[in-house]
Amino acid sequence: MAESSKRKLMADSGGPQLEPQSPIPLYYQLKEALISRLSRERYKVGDRIPTEAELVKEYQVSRTTVRQALNELVHDGIITRHRGRGSILVKPPVQDRPSHLVGLTEEMKARGRKVRSDVLECKWIGPSLSVRQALDVHHSDQVLLIVRVRYIDGEPVFYTKEYLPAWIGLTPDDDFTGSLFELIKTRGGVHIAKGDMTVTAVAAQFPETEYLDVPEAFPLLRNLRSFYTMEDQPCGYVDQVCRSDRYHYFVQFSAK
Repeated sequence: MAESSKRKLMADSGGPQLEPQSPIPLYYQLKEALISRLSRERYKVGDRIPTEAELVKEYQVSRTTVRQALNELVHDGIITRHRGRGSILVKPPVQDRPSHLVGLTEEMKARGRKVRSDVLECKWIGPSLSVRQALDVHHSDQVLLIVRVRYIDGEPVFYTKEYLPAWIGLTPDDDFTGSLFELIKTRGGVHIAKGDMTVTAVAAQFPETEYLDVPEAFPLLRNLRSFYTMEDQPCGYVDQVCRSDRYHYFVQFSAK
């Protein structure tokens, strides 16, 4: 069937729209739409996703487009395809629902997922202007930089740079393979009371390509997070990128 270029295509209300006139290939748009749908509708491991014919009808695209999108999901390890059984979900995308402040380790543990962190670097540095502004420190101050790759269920998802002010009390000798939130609380005696976050889209480049196992220019989500004590004192700043095919942010709004 011919791809329509006269209208936006959408399978269900609330779902991402496909843009036939976009320079982004339709199969890739469909892949991203399906990933979002799997998260939004809370599909579970072992659930059957819609068939090729059902997706063709719902999204009004060609079978070739649907097949390409499903093959991409197979390649990413999200689904498997079985003759006579259809496509089965084997690894749901991780979805972040930032309604309350919680660390990645605690969040994934509550969902039954496993988190592992490889510490690539941990040292005292002179802060850049953006870090100084985020942590409210001076040019002459030293801050602790922790660079980590974070895995969910054995797959690299995050490349993270975390900055801590010296007054927190942590040093390069501390163990940063676990929860940073917990370490700040137990070793530093600091309770993180609130935070803010900015999310943007970026194209992967070195070293993210190496550590996240993605090609150059692969779409990543970059989020900048600042954390504060009850007294509004900045106590942490995080600059991290994550794989857009493995992690999503979900925000729900309510009308007044």
